Amino acid sequence: IFTVTLILTVIFSGTISSFGGNAAAGEVKVQLNGENFAFTNAAAKIVNGKAMVPFRQILEALGATVTYDPAIKTVSAKTADTEIVFTVGEADVKVIQNGIESIKTVDVAPFIDGATQTTYVPVRIFAESLGYCVGWDAEEKTVILIDPAELFGTVDEDFSIIKKMLKADFDYEQAYKTKG
Repeated sequence: IFTVTLILTVIFSGTISSFGGNAAAGEVKVQLNGENFAFTNAAAKIVNGKAMVPFRQILEALGATVTYDPAIKTVSAKTADTEIVFTVGEADVKVIQNGIESIKTVDVAPFIDGATQTTYVPVRIFAESLGYCVGWDAEEKTVILIDPAELFGTVDEDFSIIKKMLKADFDYEQAYKTKG
């Protein structure tokens, strides 16, 4: 837990701040696990101080299966353990995680952009509901999405030497002679 906290603190330090304070109206960029994310039909943007993203493309990139019922304007996204359901134009978002249902209220309701016919959602609540860490780089106007499972998936491999040293009967206070 300490290592995870330390790494996330380093990642989100510096120019990262909370959404809304420093962003001006207009387009923003999205970075997913360190790579710039390219939207095809519409771009992410700031609406009333919130980063809004095209729903289908970003949620599918986060591993969800997306469905839309145009008759009642209800949208859902499902992963193995999470389902997110909302109605376009309404601020309440239903999140079902491991069978437990909760209602989250967003500041900016999901909407359909008339020019592109794209459904926009506030990125933070949706990404965090799927287990992603979310940050905001105000200087670059960039939403930062990080999947901790991917980030820390190789921790045991990456730190195997340190892990072996910590398990070894090694006297860390003794001075050792080296050659060279």
